[in-house]
Amino acid sequence: MARAVGGDVMVRLVGEVAELRQELQDTQLDVRILGASMGAMRASMEAMRSNLDSMLATMDAMTDRVSSISGRLHRMETHAGRMARLLGTLADSTNERFDQVERRLDALEDKSKS
Repeated sequence: MARAVGGDVMVRLVGEVAELRQELQDTQLDVRILGASMGAMRASMEAMRSNLDSMLATMDAMTDRVSSISGRLHRMETHAGRMARLLGTLADSTNERFDQVERRLDALEDKSKS
């Protein structure tokens, strides 16, 4: 009877060993698949990092360009202000000359009437 019980325990032990072996093999397969997935994810992350670096470099270049445009617009505004002042001076000078000519014409008219 002890032998029958012992044999039954051995059969169950061998069954458990077989189940454990199968679980171990399945786990090893899962670990390999997980490792491959992690490798793919790492490669993907490297590509993302490279794209991010490229995007940041592009943004830096764009920021530099916007800064350059801002500087040019400021200089254009300065030139426009100078031109406005010069045009004002020119208008004042022209008005002054017109007034002189008008006074001379008035004086000539007055002389011709006398």
